[in-house]
Amino acid sequence: MNSLQSILVRVCTIIGIFFVSVSQAAVIPVSFDVPSLWTPLPNAGYLNFVEPGPVLGPGNVPLGIAGVTSGTEEYTGWVDTPAGGALTGASVDVIPGNPMETSFDNGATHGDRVDFDFVIENRHTEEESSGNPPQLLSLHPGIAGLMSWEIAATLPSSHIDPAGPFPHFHSNLVPPCPDSSSFVCVSDYANLGLTTFNTVDVFSAIATSSEFVGYDLYGLISDTESSARDAALDYIVAFCNAFTGQCAPGTPVTVFAPGWTTLASADNYVARWRSPFPATHVGIDPPANPDLERFGVNNIVQIDAIVAATVPEPSTLALFCVGLMGSILIAWNARSTARNRWVENSPGSAQ
Repeated sequence: MNSLQSILVRVCTIIGIFFVSVSQAAVIPVSFDVPSLWTPLPNAGYLNFVEPGPVLGPGNVPLGIAGVTSGTEEYTGWVDTPAGGALTGASVDVIPGNPMETSFDNGATHGDRVDFDFVIENRHTEEESSGNPPQLLSLHPGIAGLMSWEIAATLPSSHIDPAGPFPHFHSNLVPPCPDSSSFVCVSDYANLGLTTFNTVDVFSAIATSSEFVGYDLYGLISDTESSARDAALDYIVAFCNAFTGQCAPGTPVTVFAPGWTTLASADNYVARWRSPFPATHVGIDPPANPDLERFGVNNIVQIDAIVAATVPEPSTLALFCVGLMGSILIAWNARSTARNRWVENSPGSAQ
């Protein structure tokens, strides 16, 4: 075999070992981190945050795993200093003049694009008893479950609360996309003509409010883990297919530790997750179990956006590799046979 063929065989072998060795994880271990900036997969695109939930499947059965249904967010918020320190300034969207009582619902636009306007899942608020309501009321009382994203058109944020209007300042960064709608310039996944996906990149936000600004005196939206990594990755992922009713946990593949740009820190630790089947929806939730592994979870999750893609299935890739190696061996044997025949039939060869 020539050097190119040898390299292809080695690459296929390494890829096969990688897919066999990947394991499930609720909170992603540090071993998944890479020091590289995030780059999109081929034909990647934004998913649309479902507002409001829940999403229903065949027969109006709520999608979910282990008895957890698909719900929606408790709050929406934004990061005011994305290029600041590891734990950055966060504010909740509130109705002016009533900041400690009613939050403003920006879920139609937040969670759709990488723009530092995010959606918030707060398990404490979601499971709060009616006798002890939170100081800042939930946007969707009575709806509990995973925040969900689907294949549909996204809506860019105006970065202004319609009830204000108070602008969402994102200091030190200027959106580079032509329409100034986001910082990561990919299409909507719905525009690609695909009906399923099997991989998502989760852009979670690292945001902790000052108690003097952002209306978060009661810890309703802030990530309070001891490290930026814990704040970014304190969630679990579930994939669902609305056509088949399948739902299953996602498998972490890679964590891009520097995020998507060196100019921002609020979106560091972009995580790539894989589905075991073609999915139509993805759900995200804080871990339901106590913090037994001491990852520092606080049951509050902030998601800026989700980018979906479809990559070759391990089985398809394995068949491709097997076929590739078989073709190489057949070609090599055919070439060897032809060479031997030429030598046997050449003038002066031994008879």
